[in-house]
Amino acid sequence: MQKRYRFKQVHNFRDLGGYPLADGSQTKWNTLFRSDDMGLLRPEEVMYLEKRGLQTVIDLRHQEELAQSPNPFAVHATIAYHNHSVSNLDLNPDPSYKLGDMYVMMMDDHAFVRSVFKTIAESDGPVVFHCSAGKDRTGIIAATLLGLMGVETRDIINDYQQSYINIRDRFQTMDPELNQRYMNLMKSEPEAIEQFLHAIHDRYGSFVSYLSTVGVDVREQNQIVKKFTSK
Repeated sequence: MQKRYRFKQVHNFRDLGGYPLADGSQTKWNTLFRSDDMGLLRPEEVMYLEKRGLQTVIDLRHQEELAQSPNPFAVHATIAYHNHSVSNLDLNPDPSYKLGDMYVMMMDDHAFVRSVFKTIAESDGPVVFHCSAGKDRTGIIAATLLGLMGVETRDIINDYQQSYINIRDRFQTMDPELNQRYMNLMKSEPEAIEQFLHAIHDRYGSFVSYLSTVGVDVREQNQIVKKFTSK
Protein backbone atom coordinates (compact mmCIF):
# COMPACT_ATOMS: atom_id res chain seq x y z
CA MET A 1 0.00 0.00 0.00
CA GLN A 2 1.08 3.59 -0.62
CA LYS A 3 2.03 5.41 2.60
CA ARG A 4 3.21 8.74 1.22
CA TYR A 5 1.63 10.49 -1.75
CA ARG A 6 4.10 12.47 -3.84
CA PHE A 7 2.70 15.69 -5.25
CA LYS A 8 4.62 18.57 -6.85
CA GLN A 9 4.46 20.98 -3.91
CA VAL A 10 2.62 19.02 -1.22
CA HIS A 11 5.27 16.84 0.38
CA ASN A 12 3.71 15.50 3.57
CA PHE A 13 0.45 13.88 2.40
CA ARG A 14 0.32 10.47 4.08
CA ASP A 15 -2.03 7.55 4.63
CA LEU A 16 -2.43 6.66 8.32
CA GLY A 17 -3.34 3.08 7.44
CA GLY A 18 -1.30 -0.02 8.17
CA TYR A 19 -0.36 0.53 11.82
CA PRO A 20 -0.73 -2.75 13.77
CA LEU A 21 -2.96 -2.91 16.85
CA ALA A 22 -2.74 -5.18 19.88
CA ASP A 23 -5.83 -7.23 18.93
CA GLY A 24 -4.34 -8.23 15.59
CA SER A 25 -6.20 -5.62 13.56
CA GLN A 26 -4.65 -2.53 12.01
CA THR A 27 -5.50 1.02 11.08
CA LYS A 28 -7.43 0.99 7.81
CA TRP A 29 -5.82 1.99 4.53
CA ASN A 30 -7.27 4.66 2.21
CA THR A 31 -9.61 6.18 4.80
CA LEU A 32 -7.60 8.58 6.98
CA PHE A 33 -4.89 10.93 5.75
CA ARG A 34 -2.71 13.74 7.09
CA SER A 35 -1.12 16.46 4.99
CA ASP A 36 0.69 19.74 4.73
CA ASP A 37 -0.73 22.77 2.87
CA MET A 38 -3.35 21.49 0.44
CA GLY A 39 -3.63 24.97 -1.01
CA LEU A 40 -0.49 24.02 -2.96
CA LEU A 41 -2.20 21.19 -4.84
CA ARG A 42 -2.36 21.53 -8.61
CA PRO A 43 -5.74 21.14 -10.38
CA GLU A 44 -4.83 17.69 -11.68
CA GLU A 45 -3.84 16.64 -8.14
CA VAL A 46 -7.19 17.81 -6.80
CA MET A 47 -8.84 15.68 -9.48
CA TYR A 48 -6.67 12.72 -8.49
CA LEU A 49 -7.89 12.94 -4.88
CA GLU A 50 -11.47 13.25 -6.09
CA LYS A 51 -11.05 10.01 -8.04
CA ARG A 52 -9.48 8.34 -4.99
CA GLY A 53 -12.77 8.97 -3.18
CA LEU A 54 -11.83 11.75 -0.77
CA GLN A 55 -14.97 12.95 1.03
CA THR A 56 -13.91 15.31 3.84
CA VAL A 57 -11.16 17.92 4.19
CA ILE A 58 -10.37 19.39 7.62
CA ASP A 59 -8.20 22.48 7.37
CA LEU A 60 -6.49 23.42 10.66
CA ARG A 61 -5.05 26.74 9.47
CA HIS A 62 -5.88 30.28 10.55
CA GLN A 63 -7.57 32.86 8.33
CA GLU A 64 -4.24 34.58 7.66
CA GLU A 65 -2.85 31.33 6.25
CA LEU A 66 -6.00 30.64 4.25
CA ALA A 67 -5.75 34.07 2.64
CA GLN A 68 -2.17 33.36 1.55
CA SER A 69 -2.92 29.85 0.29
CA PRO A 70 -6.64 29.23 -0.35
CA ASN A 71 -7.86 25.67 -0.05
CA PRO A 72 -9.20 24.34 -3.38
CA PHE A 73 -11.70 22.19 -1.49
CA ALA A 74 -13.27 25.16 0.32
CA VAL A 75 -15.63 25.67 -2.62
CA HIS A 76 -15.87 22.08 -3.80
CA ALA A 77 -19.28 20.86 -4.94
CA THR A 78 -19.17 17.37 -3.42
CA ILE A 79 -16.27 17.16 -0.93
CA ALA A 80 -17.09 18.50 2.54
CA TYR A 81 -14.74 21.22 3.81
CA HIS A 82 -14.29 22.25 7.46
CA ASN A 83 -11.98 24.82 9.01
CA HIS A 84 -11.04 24.39 12.69
CA SER A 85 -8.11 26.40 14.07
CA VAL A 86 -6.27 26.66 17.39
CA SER A 87 -7.55 29.75 19.18
CA ASN A 88 -4.35 31.06 20.73
CA LEU A 89 -1.63 29.84 18.38
CA ASP A 90 1.22 32.25 17.64
CA LEU A 91 2.05 31.88 13.95
CA ASN A 92 5.39 33.65 14.52
CA PRO A 93 6.68 32.15 17.78
CA ASP A 94 9.95 33.05 19.45
CA PRO A 95 12.64 30.68 18.07
CA SER A 96 13.52 29.61 21.62
CA TYR A 97 9.98 28.28 22.15
CA LYS A 98 9.80 24.53 22.77
CA LEU A 99 7.60 22.57 20.39
CA GLY A 100 6.50 20.26 23.20
CA ASP A 101 5.15 23.26 25.14
CA MET A 102 3.26 24.35 22.02
CA TYR A 103 1.72 20.89 21.69
CA VAL A 104 0.56 20.87 25.30
CA MET A 105 -0.97 24.31 24.76
CA MET A 106 -2.88 22.92 21.77
CA MET A 107 -3.97 19.95 23.88
CA ASP A 108 -5.51 22.44 26.30
CA ASP A 109 -7.57 24.06 23.53
CA HIS A 110 -10.54 21.80 24.12
CA ALA A 111 -12.82 23.60 21.66
CA PHE A 112 -10.33 23.03 18.84
CA VAL A 113 -9.81 19.34 19.57
CA ARG A 114 -13.53 18.77 20.15
CA SER A 115 -14.45 20.39 16.81
CA VAL A 116 -11.92 18.33 14.87
CA PHE A 117 -12.86 15.00 16.43
CA LYS A 118 -16.60 15.54 16.16
CA THR A 119 -16.14 16.36 12.48
CA ILE A 120 -14.12 13.17 11.98
CA ALA A 121 -16.73 11.10 13.86
CA GLU A 122 -19.56 12.49 11.72
CA SER A 123 -17.69 12.24 8.41
CA ASP A 124 -18.55 9.89 5.56
CA GLY A 125 -15.80 8.24 3.54
CA PRO A 126 -12.08 9.09 3.45
CA VAL A 127 -10.91 12.07 5.52
CA VAL A 128 -7.80 14.26 5.36
CA PHE A 129 -6.75 16.82 7.97
CA HIS A 130 -3.92 19.26 7.43
CA CYS A 131 -2.21 22.51 8.41
CA SER A 132 0.66 24.34 6.68
CA ALA A 133 3.64 22.06 7.28
CA GLY A 134 1.56 19.05 8.31
CA LYS A 135 3.76 18.67 11.37
CA ASP A 136 2.53 20.47 14.50
CA ARG A 137 -1.25 20.99 14.52
CA THR A 138 -1.63 18.01 12.21
CA GLY A 139 0.88 16.10 14.32
CA ILE A 140 -1.02 16.35 17.60
CA ILE A 141 -4.32 15.44 15.93
CA ALA A 142 -2.65 12.43 14.27
CA ALA A 143 -1.04 11.35 17.55
CA THR A 144 -4.36 11.58 19.38
CA LEU A 145 -6.20 9.65 16.67
CA LEU A 146 -3.58 6.91 16.56
CA GLY A 147 -3.48 6.76 20.36
CA LEU A 148 -7.26 6.44 20.54
CA MET A 149 -7.15 3.56 18.06
CA GLY A 150 -4.51 1.77 20.13
CA VAL A 151 -1.42 2.29 17.97
CA GLU A 152 1.85 1.61 19.82
CA THR A 153 3.67 4.66 21.18
CA ARG A 154 6.78 3.94 19.10
CA ASP A 155 4.68 3.99 15.92
CA ILE A 156 3.03 7.27 16.93
CA ILE A 157 6.48 8.79 17.47
CA ASN A 158 7.79 7.41 14.17
CA ASP A 159 4.77 8.81 12.34
CA TYR A 160 5.48 12.23 13.85
CA GLN A 161 9.20 12.11 13.02
CA GLN A 162 8.48 11.38 9.36
CA SER A 163 7.22 14.94 8.85
CA TYR A 164 10.60 16.66 8.94
CA ILE A 165 12.05 14.02 6.62
CA ASN A 166 9.29 14.80 4.13
CA ILE A 167 9.35 18.61 4.32
CA ARG A 168 12.96 19.49 5.07
CA ASP A 169 13.70 20.34 1.43
CA ARG A 170 11.16 23.17 1.69
CA PHE A 171 13.32 24.82 4.32
CA GLN A 172 16.40 24.83 2.08
CA THR A 173 14.90 27.75 0.14
CA MET A 174 14.73 29.90 3.27
CA ASP A 175 17.28 32.54 4.18
CA PRO A 176 20.16 30.58 5.83
CA GLU A 177 20.14 32.83 8.90
CA LEU A 178 16.39 32.33 9.40
CA ASN A 179 16.78 28.64 8.74
CA GLN A 180 19.38 28.32 11.48
CA ARG A 181 17.44 30.54 13.89
CA TYR A 182 14.21 28.57 13.62
CA MET A 183 15.71 25.11 13.15
CA ASN A 184 14.39 23.78 16.46
CA LEU A 185 10.83 24.71 15.42
CA MET A 186 11.17 23.15 11.97
CA LYS A 187 12.24 19.69 13.08
CA SER A 188 10.07 16.88 14.40
CA GLU A 189 12.27 15.48 17.15
CA PRO A 190 10.77 12.66 19.27
CA GLU A 191 11.07 14.66 22.51
CA ALA A 192 8.41 17.11 21.35
CA ILE A 193 5.66 14.57 20.70
CA GLU A 194 6.77 12.54 23.73
CA GLN A 195 6.09 15.60 25.90
CA PHE A 196 2.58 15.76 24.43
CA LEU A 197 1.96 12.03 24.97
CA HIS A 198 3.23 12.21 28.55
CA ALA A 199 0.95 15.18 29.25
CA ILE A 200 -2.07 13.23 28.00
CA HIS A 201 -1.31 10.25 30.20
CA ASP A 202 -0.19 12.24 33.26
CA ARG A 203 -3.28 14.48 33.28
CA TYR A 204 -5.97 12.19 31.91
CA GLY A 205 -4.69 8.62 32.07
CA SER A 206 -5.74 7.71 28.53
CA PHE A 207 -6.82 9.15 25.19
CA VAL A 208 -10.38 7.99 25.86
CA SER A 209 -10.48 9.98 29.10
CA TYR A 210 -8.86 13.02 27.48
CA LEU A 211 -11.32 13.11 24.59
CA SER A 212 -14.25 12.57 26.94
CA THR A 213 -13.04 15.55 28.96
CA VAL A 214 -12.85 17.82 25.90
CA GLY A 215 -16.40 16.83 24.92
CA VAL A 216 -16.05 13.93 22.47
CA ASP A 217 -18.27 11.25 23.98
CA VAL A 218 -17.50 7.53 23.99
CA ARG A 219 -20.05 6.87 21.24
CA GLU A 220 -18.24 9.30 18.94
CA GLN A 221 -14.88 7.84 19.89
CA ASN A 222 -16.13 4.34 19.07
CA GLN A 223 -17.39 5.61 15.71
CA ILE A 224 -13.89 6.84 14.92
CA VAL A 225 -12.21 3.60 15.98
CA LYS A 226 -14.69 1.47 14.02
CA LYS A 227 -14.38 3.67 10.95
CA PHE A 228 -10.59 3.65 10.75
CA THR A 229 -9.56 0.17 11.96
CA SER A 230 -9.99 -3.23 10.34
CA LYS A 231 -9.19 -6.89 10.95
